[in-house]
Amino acid sequence: MKLVYLLIPLLILSARPALAHIGKGKIADPVAEIEYRMLLDFQPKKNDIRNKLGMVLYRMKKLQEAKKQFNTVLKNDPANFNATDALGLVMLKQQNAPAAAAQFKKAKALNPADPLVYYHLGQAYIILKELDKAQNALQTAVQKASLPNQPAAVTAALPAIKKALRNIKNKKNIHQPSTKQ
Repeated sequence: MKLVYLLIPLLILSARPALAHIGKGKIADPVAEIEYRMLLDFQPKKNDIRNKLGMVLYRMKKLQEAKKQFNTVLKNDPANFNATDALGLVMLKQQNAPAAAAQFKKAKALNPADPLVYYHLGQAYIILKELDKAQNALQTAVQKASLPNQPAAVTAALPAIKKALRNIKNKKNIHQPSTKQ
């Protein structure tokens, strides 16, 4: 029991603010879930910790719980980019593309420089079969992600963004009527 009391201050001190994209940490998600929940017991208003917990829950496919965490953050801070974008990801996973697209548009307004929000928006538009909008969003994502000094999450996502853009262009070419006679 003494060990728990020694570890709690370390956990609190090691909690860092969330970056633009909350990636997978070095510890297993189930362990991270427990740690973040413990931290929130002591600091319930820490949105960065709540966002991290939400992303852990999202990766573990506990979508309703993740959604609850992101909604709590947004209740406390309606302009929280991470929670807005992540809530869109949850909605996309729940196959609610219209709501996801609306969330990603809000996130884009909060942080128009972020390449991944355009990628996420493009994914929603693909599901909605709005290929022109998807292509525009993905092209913007590629342009922004190609700028120097991007975070590792953006650099890692760039090949997937480019692949999605190629797939859109191929779909559009297949569905275009031939002009040859």
